[in-house]
Amino acid sequence: LADLPCEIRSLIWEATLPPPRIFHVKSTAESSLQKVLTFHRRHPPPVALHICAESRAAALRKGGFFLAPDARTGPWFNPKRDILYFDRNQRHMLRSKFGKTHIAGWEQVLHVGLEWRAWFRDVPRRTAPGDEEVRKHWRSVVRGLYFHMPALESIHYVLPRVRHKGGVTWGREPYKAAEYEAEVVRLPEETEIPW
Repeated sequence: LADLPCEIRSLIWEATLPPPRIFHVKSTAESSLQKVLTFHRRHPPPVALHICAESRAAALRKGGFFLAPDARTGPWFNPKRDILYFDRNQRHMLRSKFGKTHIAGWEQVLHVGLEWRAWFRDVPRRTAPGDEEVRKHWRSVVRGLYFHMPALESIHYVLPRVRHKGGVTWGREPYKAAEYEAEVVRLPEETEIPW
């Protein structure tokens, strides 16, 4: 490896980095004078961080530990690949009525996932096509996301898979959903969204 040009070595180290991951936000915690995010599952850091100085530098060019106030703590997060996922239990985090809730690293987040009920518990299930109330609600949610995460590039609408019996509809979250690994799955083109 040492005989290869540094550009090729860098590409090799970058190829060892993890694929896109979903960081399912659990809550916030106070750390020093800042709030930090806590997660349901901890993703292991890339092995490239522990091989040599060159591999570590490649990993830190693509991501970092910026979701924590101290660079040595928190998860390694790749903002170009990874998704910060908020379920319905975190809706309070982005709806601060008394100003912006600052959480370390939010300004670098590019991709967010929202569980479908996170912000829409009060929106009627049955709405007429083109209903302006639903559009207003969506606009306020998206504005709030950009307020907290100004670099945001994509928002993923997350509909949990139904994992329980009894014919429960509306993508109800399964019991102990946070224990399941989250994944991104594309909806078929013919899927109708109810707004």
